Amino acid sequence: MKKIKLLVSMLLVFAMVIASSVVVNAASASISLSASKSTLKKGDTVVITINLGSNPGVSGLDFSLSYNTTHMQYQSSSIGSVGNAFGMPSVNSNGSAVKGAFINMDGTTVKSTGALATITFKVITTSDVTSSFSISATGTDSGANMVSVTTSGVSVKVSNATTTQPTTARPTQPTTARPTQPTTARPTQPTTARPTQPTTTQPTTTQPTTTEPDTTEETTRDPDDFTVLPAKSAGVAIGMTFSLAVPSEMKESEIEYTSSNNSIATVTEEGLITTHAEGMVNIQMVSENGYKITWVLLVGERMEEEESTITGEEITTEEDIEVENEITNEEKTVEESEEDDDDKKSNNNGDDETFKLVVIIGSAAALIAIVVVIASMVKKRKSFDNEF
Repeated sequence: MKKIKLLVSMLLVFAMVIASSVVVNAASASISLSASKSTLKKGDTVVITINLGSNPGVSGLDFSLSYNTTHMQYQSSSIGSVGNAFGMPSVNSNGSAVKGAFINMDGTTVKSTGALATITFKVITTSDVTSSFSISATGTDSGANMVSVTTSGVSVKVSNATTTQPTTARPTQPTTARPTQPTTARPTQPTTARPTQPTTTQPTTTQPTTTEPDTTEETTRDPDDFTVLPAKSAGVAIGMTFSLAVPSEMKESEIEYTSSNNSIATVTEEGLITTHAEGMVNIQMVSENGYKITWVLLVGERMEEEESTITGEEITTEEDIEVENEITNEEKTVEESEEDDDDKKSNNNGDDETFKLVVIIGSAAALIAIVVVIASMVKKRKSFDNEF
């Protein structure tokens, strides 16, 4: 009987030990996954958080996170608040899974709950799929005993199709037709036709048009329209530069100067004459107000330079002055005869041909007189040179 009691007592103690052992192993930890987004498309990123739930106290944990590498691509990882409570936390990827280890080398336990780590993935698939993340984990306590760890995964939906938002047609407001006001026709007033007044047609008188004669003044003057003043003559030396006296009739008008022979004497637009060679040359002066005069110049050899009696740079001797006086007297005679001819012309009322003939004869006589005077002057000069 005593043996039976002893056997029963041993069985009870063994049962109590087994029971206590089961109670200790019944305490376990839990790890779950959560996603930052539930619906994704290609190019989006999603953060998977590894959460430590019920925690009896562990000194070490390790996990392995699996994912579909055709759907997702590992980007980065970071240690969470609970993971940093361990002395040696680490997380890394081997290309197909993400592994982590959290260890306290001194054997102390961590009893807090929360995020162990966060893992970032990028969507690389173009298909519309449901992509799953799963995790497995083991734990140990301070006595290096295994701690049971329960895990749960998470799934996200990848949808690359564009969704069209349904459009809701707004109900149209019913239109209420307004009643039209009846129109009352007003009686029309009878129109009384007024008798029409007879119209009298006024005779139209056409005024004759008179063509005004064209009074436009011709710009080109006929040579016969010029008033020819008596010709004048003078004897000058080669190389002289001078200007001729302008008749009073031409002083208030612009004058055009021309030379009959530029090799003997040239004249500028301002009337400045320069002699170049021996000979006879005509300098003609024509004014815009209709007057014309001709100067006959007899150009001889250069003489001794003293004082000029003509407006120019060159000078002549006393004998030249006497010659010029004689020429001047001859010119006065010619001018007096021409003035007499002018009087005769005015008395004869329009006998222009006779007047022109007289002027020509007078000019010729003056030229002949000049030639005679110059010839005598040359002879005197030669005889003078022979005496000295």
